[in-house]
Amino acid sequence: AAVVWAAAAAGSLPVDAPVPALSGSVEIVQGDGGAVKTIGSLPESVAHVLTVDDNSLIVAAERRQVYVTTVLYRVELNSGKTRRLVGEQQMSVPMALKNGSVVYGALSQEAASRAMFFSVRRVDTDGKITTLADWLPARGRVYVNGDQVSYIGTEVRASIWKIEGPSKLPDAVRVPPAFAAVGVSDHGALIRKEDGLLGGQSLYTWSGARQ
Repeated sequence: AAVVWAAAAAGSLPVDAPVPALSGSVEIVQGDGGAVKTIGSLPESVAHVLTVDDNSLIVAAERRQVYVTTVLYRVELNSGKTRRLVGEQQMSVPMALKNGSVVYGALSQEAASRAMFFSVRRVDTDGKITTLADWLPARGRVYVNGDQVSYIGTEVRASIWKIEGPSKLPDAVRVPPAFAAVGVSDHGALIRKEDGLLGGQSLYTWSGARQ
């Protein structure tokens, strides 16, 4: 089976140059049975392959300046043709769905104080962007389990928000009192509890997230 990866290539300016396109590039490389070929390149310094299907792949690139900006690209495997899908400041780790779309959390475009709230957005392989949910606790992370999309914020008593789509408000799954959610999967959730004055933390699994 073929393996596809992103490899850094030297640019004409140092890595910390203010213009990302001049500080280096990323080559998309495919290896199959010992033969290695370059499919295409991106004007970015740091990137990784997010998802691959029969015809194309999605690459996530990071521009690490004052704020981290994440840019998603679609690269065709046969021609190497590249299309920029979306770029967002402070994007959470993007996650791929089974159909090739990508979901992620990013700054709300509706809130007066954007830094206080996040949206969950989906970008399809054709570049169409849909806001699935808005006004969520800021700086959280998206989780994908099959077709189920969930979001967990960074507040002290973080809940699990189940994202159903733009036509329905997200449901908050409240974890047990004194706990905070830190992760979720199809088997349940990982929750955290502070251990008193010593400042330690204990982690537990919780099956209530599957309800």
